[in-house]
Amino acid sequence: MITNKCQEPLRYRVEKFLSYEWDYNKAFSLTQEGILNSMQQNLRDEVNIDMCASLLKRIRLFQEVSNELIDKLATVAEMYMVPVQEIIVYTGSVHFSLYIIQDGYAKVRNFHYSNISST
Repeated sequence: MITNKCQEPLRYRVEKFLSYEWDYNKAFSLTQEGILNSMQQNLRDEVNIDMCASLLKRIRLFQEVSNELIDKLATVAEMYMVPVQEIIVYTGSVHFSLYIIQDGYAKVRNFHYSNISST
């Protein structure tokens, strides 16, 4: 759950939001929309920064980057949990995304499922 990974003041605000959402809207946005998408933008940004900034700072590519830029990247980052052997992108498709693997690995395969490399 999101609140288990947040620092205490932010955890309190998120829990307060979830409680309000549950009481006021009968949890509609918790079940019909993403939890983060239903939050106010500034609270959503703080949660994303709290969850993503420490991960980004551990990546060599971002170690010389300012905290301000790390925070900005964290506010626009999208985190996904991908099941084992799930296809992330297809060969030949154009993407303007950076994928960061927090845990595990990815295999790069061609259309015929022949291994090209592992990362």
